[in-house]
Amino acid sequence: MSDFRFNIPSTSSLIAFEATARLGGVIRASEELNTSQSAISRHIRNLETSLGDKLFQRQGRGVVLTRSGEDYYVAVKSSLESLHAAGRGLRTQTGSVIIACTHEISDFLLLPALGELKRSMGGDAHVRVLNGDYDMLHLLLPAGVDIVFEHSVTPTDPSAVKLLDEEIVPVGSPSFVKRFERVLGRHPRYWSNVPRLDLAQFTQSWATWTTWFQAHDCDLPKAPVEALESYQQVLDEAAAGAGMALGWNGFVNAYLESGRLVRIRDNWLRSQISLYAVLTQNGYNNRNAARFLKSLSALGEGLAGARQVSPQRQPTREAGSYLKLL
Repeated sequence: MSDFRFNIPSTSSLIAFEATARLGGVIRASEELNTSQSAISRHIRNLETSLGDKLFQRQGRGVVLTRSGEDYYVAVKSSLESLHAAGRGLRTQTGSVIIACTHEISDFLLLPALGELKRSMGGDAHVRVLNGDYDMLHLLLPAGVDIVFEHSVTPTDPSAVKLLDEEIVPVGSPSFVKRFERVLGRHPRYWSNVPRLDLAQFTQSWATWTTWFQAHDCDLPKAPVEALESYQQVLDEAAAGAGMALGWNGFVNAYLESGRLVRIRDNWLRSQISLYAVLTQNGYNNRNAARFLKSLSALGEGLAGARQVSPQRQPTREAGSYLKLL
């Protein structure tokens, strides 16, 4: 059996490239895709880096395709049209359930539990997971998506299922924590020069390092910061000892259980934000989508029960109106 894997860019990068090429500029592409200009530019920059070639050149206030860009555009346009048609075709299959989510939700929450989720439905549903950046997921809805995920205080749909409350804690490799043991044992305001790992782009109302330090009544200490493109990279670099990372409950659990990462503080910080699974209009008309949503409810209960909070430090007060210590 071949070990070959397709080495292709993210769907979000391809969609951003197609829109920019077709419309002749980043501004128009961002307006059509309902996202920021910086997000479009970042996707194109990452795409050009992965391909090792320039796809656009400036012309006046817009951009035009290079010769390489023209060739690539033909292939990308054809591929996206084929994927779109295939998605609509799958939607007509009996028992099909299509889910759209970020790579983090897919890799850390859904895929590890997908077999059990499908078995809970009796095995008669075909489940397909479409991945993309959070700010681009709405572009997948025309492909017949049944279930999406949202981070919010209150879900947009009362039938939504809560998977997780947003809870964060600083984490690092055992060797990293040992190396900075003396300073990390002090109040966070003294964590100067302790390397931090962060996401390059926050496209939703997630808690950040700023949020965590402010909840501890201090500003961000000056320290080396490395910004990475994905949360998987953040956790892997933290496990390699490159810096401390924010660990999200439900996403960092496997690293903590294996011992690759350890908590730097006993208490989790909980925000008012939660992760919800929500039926789309298509989902409301799909019997199996509603069944899958019920299975996700059981998954959420399991994730909530799996969080281990150290009894060494019990909450003594609320840390601001946004977060509280657990």
